[in-house]
Amino acid sequence: MNFENVLQSIIGALKIEIGEDLSSIQGFIDSQGKLLAKQAAWIATSRANGSLKEDDELYEFFIDTLESNAEGFVRAVAMHSIITIEKAWNAVANVLWGAIRTTLTSAGVPGDLLPETPPLSA
Repeated sequence: MNFENVLQSIIGALKIEIGEDLSSIQGFIDSQGKLLAKQAAWIATSRANGSLKEDDELYEFFIDTLESNAEGFVRAVAMHSIITIEKAWNAVANVLWGAIRTTLTSAGVPGDLLPETPPLSA
């Protein structure tokens, strides 16, 4: 088994499995991050010298809304990251264990003695 070939297979598998995921999440992060930043800037400006300057109740409402929106954003990014990690693991594990099984099979090792790809550990 040539480790350089396995390495290139790992890199290729990762690019295939998570390349699109990374670019798709980047767009989400950019758009949602921009909206959250605008929301925070509006709250700060309005509190400093605008409609929220004297309105504590409405100010708290908008702060709570910002907190909720930011938490939802972070949870979405985290869930996407978990899925990306699982895809990355599957890509790497399939290449590594596949290379081992291929080498052992060509050496005459019976199928029932070949290692199974391990599941992602939590």
